Amino acid sequence: MSVPADGTRGRIVIGATIASVAIACYWFVEGYPTAIYDSWGYYYLSQIIRTQGLLAWPTDVRTYGYPLFLAAVSGFRAMPQEELRLAVFVVQLVVYLGACAYVGRKLAAVFESPGTGVLAYAIGALNPILLLHASEALSDLLSAVLILVSVALAWKAPGRERPGAPTRQIFLCFFFAAVSVAVRPANIVIIAALILVWAVRALRWRDVGFAGAGAALAGLIPPFIPQVLINHRLFGTLNPLIEKDLYRQQAAWGMAALKYATLVQPDQSPFLVYTNPLYRGDATPGLFLRNHPLHYLATLALHGFGMIDPDLPFTYVTNLAPWYRWPLAVFSYLLVYAALAGILVGVLRTIRRHELGPGGFVVLSTGLVA
Repeated sequence: MSVPADGTRGRIVIGATIASVAIACYWFVEGYPTAIYDSWGYYYLSQIIRTQGLLAWPTDVRTYGYPLFLAAVSGFRAMPQEELRLAVFVVQLVVYLGACAYVGRKLAAVFESPGTGVLAYAIGALNPILLLHASEALSDLLSAVLILVSVALAWKAPGRERPGAPTRQIFLCFFFAAVSVAVRPANIVIIAALILVWAVRALRWRDVGFAGAGAALAGLIPPFIPQVLINHRLFGTLNPLIEKDLYRQQAAWGMAALKYATLVQPDQSPFLVYTNPLYRGDATPGLFLRNHPLHYLATLALHGFGMIDPDLPFTYVTNLAPWYRWPLAVFSYLLVYAALAGILVGVLRTIRRHELGPGGFVVLSTGLVA
């Protein structure tokens, strides 16, 4: 894809950036104005880190990553919740736009097309759903950015990589992936996916040797050390994740409930739960699958739909029928369909050429991690 001139590309980038900032500011004003529930919990934990240090960590259900991020944003100073929310919004927006810019430049290099990079940046920068999450003092946006950058670091850009670049890239790739785990422990599966991605790259281009394996370990280990020290002090274990088995609990919740939201309305319970009409009371997912396989598969499909259906986009819901509910849903569906179409085109092109090229590797690596 080509864009007429550097000046035109520059204007597109500037315009997309200004528009994204305006959209994000609207979401910031529209969102809940102070810390509450989980966001208050992160704020509370950030104050413990700020005043007493990491080893004073008091809980087995949170990792240190996002509270440390909040403490760093505050400059490790006392800051009112509303001011910290504003500072976190600004930093998260800058980090997100920076990640979009990096991905755009990387795609421009991979496809040798500046226009592709500009288009990729504009699509990311103008994504209203992710801009909305940038306005919340929660771990969702930062987690997504870290995963995005980790994947982009694995992409192959022929003719643009200097000697030793794969080793540096693999170090940063696994470092950011490990940080994403410190932010959200469920991201541990991303590391397995990235190992597979780099294995495919090593087999295809032979540019990742034993030095790459050492770089991966060097990047992977440091972000886990603080959590290991915390768990060793509190529980006597060397666990790099949280001590509580939230996965088992969430699997049980996922059988009984398709989706939930947190209401913040006067005289209303905060728990808005979409119950699963297909659930028959089985004690474990394994029993659910064995006793009611069709209901189990349908439940998985409904959970998949729920992941791309932003019917109540804010984490803390003050309005059950906002004007932007359906526009956001339509955008989300169109984006997913466009991504699926792009994946299909990439797969067909790879099959036709009988060779995995850099563009096909972008599709493959992103699909594996997704």
